[in-house]
Amino acid sequence: MQQHEVDLRHLRRQVESEFLRCAVTYEPAPAGTTLGTAWSKERVEHEVEAMATLVVDPFFVQYESGDDLQLPEHRLIGVRGAFVVAEDQSYLLLYDFEAEDYVLACRQSDGRLTAWGIRGDAASTFLAR
Repeated sequence: MQQHEVDLRHLRRQVESEFLRCAVTYEPAPAGTTLGTAWSKERVEHEVEAMATLVVDPFFVQYESGDDLQLPEHRLIGVRGAFVVAEDQSYLLLYDFEAEDYVLACRQSDGRLTAWGIRGDAASTFLAR
């Protein structure tokens, strides 16, 4: 997908809808199947409520993608274009329109946006912050 093909109003509604759907459909992972303790349904509902207040009108940015957490064959390396769809202090949820997925990025002290490979759907990607 190209930048000009993204409907920004639809993108915002899609993120809001996905956040709400996550709160409704979340089921904790069975004990022993995750690192650490799985979050309770109540905690996810609380987090998602807070996340919904952090959604912004999408705007274009460029970010530095390292994708260190991805397998080498799935890494998207270099400066990439994306739309900011949610902000929580220095953490930003971006929609990478070329990859057609969401990525968690961090605003560095010099203003640069960097990402290290947390990608996927809007809700679980932003929950990772």
